[in-house]
Amino acid sequence: RTMATTTISQKDLSNLKEQLSRMHKDKDRIRLVTAAADSFMFTSDQVRQLVDMQHFGDSKNQTAILLHPKTVDPENFEKLVMTNFQFQEDINEIKTALGL
Repeated sequence: RTMATTTISQKDLSNLKEQLSRMHKDKDRIRLVTAAADSFMFTSDQVRQLVDMQHFGDSKNQTAILLHPKTVDPENFEKLVMTNFQFQEDINEIKTALGL
């Protein structure tokens, strides 16, 4: 499998968010995010937007964990993505999974 090197465009991100908004099941949303992660890189702000699209804590965590390695500006991840999580246990789970 080849590593994606292209950062997702605003158009593709909008299409992805549109698709996510039509899905009712978290596991389907995670599957779609996983497929997107195979094709694209993301800015931390784009990751934040995709985390916000998820409905429940667990899928928000999974989205952050899944997309962190695909982030073009990992130095901004904590400031832009992690600050969106309200619960310390979620923050701890993500940081532990990512070795941060």
